[in-house]
Amino acid sequence: MDNGRFTRQMELADIACGGGHIFMCGLGGMMTGDFFHPRIFRKRRNAIIGAIAISLLAVSKEGLIDCSSAFSILNFILPPITDGLKSVGSNSYFEPREMMLICMHLAVYCLLIMIVKIKMLEKKKFRY
Repeated sequence: MDNGRFTRQMELADIACGGGHIFMCGLGGMMTGDFFHPRIFRKRRNAIIGAIAISLLAVSKEGLIDCSSAFSILNFILPPITDGLKSVGSNSYFEPREMMLICMHLAVYCLLIMIVKIKMLEKKKFRY
């Protein structure tokens, strides 16, 4: 609502792209957290440490990749949470094609994490 904050008026496409990105990031976070299931990680401490480590790496992966190209593998094993910030950071608008690619990357990430989690849970069976 403050006219001095943005360089242009927000449009419906901006709200749709931003909302879709937030929704998919939430879904990715939920899948990542759900991956640390008690049947997969017996010790709760290890699950909490793993979830925090993955979260911190997902948020800081762009900076790590800028420091060394050896960290580019993180693009494949972590959710693309900060990729949207990289694409919008220098612009005042969302690029719909780029946001769609990020959301598709998040959807594929969620699907793969879900499949791996289900396979691991089938292997572990029940702990009682």
